[in-house]
Amino acid sequence: MPQFNLFKNCSYYWGFCAFMAYFINHPSYTSPYFGNFQVYLGLGTFILSELGNLSIHILLRNLRPEGSKVRKIPKPDGNPFTLLFNYVSCPNYSYEFYSWIGFTIMTQSLPSALFTVAGFIQMSIWALQKHLILLFLLNFKINIMKCSITCFWDNNLNNNYVEYINYTKW
Repeated sequence: MPQFNLFKNCSYYWGFCAFMAYFINHPSYTSPYFGNFQVYLGLGTFILSELGNLSIHILLRNLRPEGSKVRKIPKPDGNPFTLLFNYVSCPNYSYEFYSWIGFTIMTQSLPSALFTVAGFIQMSIWALQKHLILLFLLNFKINIMKCSITCFWDNNLNNNYVEYINYTKW
């Protein structure tokens, strides 16, 4: 990782961490509106999403033999958390986004919501880039209508970028 990216990433995460911690730990912080139900709902969403993220990372790790440069199309295995591969190209980002939604529900704080939105925008950019690379490297053998991170966000973007890829010969 280049040093500038290290500085940028540390500033981003530490800045948001301090911003969220200040408001969540402030003496005037009010507990979630719906009480314990809201906290447990957010916690459950967070835990299930992190388990899904772990499952996706394990599947991706096992996809390519060590030392190989072979690229394979990620497909769900027996783990139900990996079924998201049927709908999106980067389910690890989807699960990451869902976990931060759970955190935002649990804490009911504006800084958490802002962090979730900022993270979603950045992960959408990365996911779309990875989706396009997959489309190009696999000669468009994956489903064109598959989304990169969430279907409600970028389904129309996929079609525009596919036309762009076909137009500009990589």
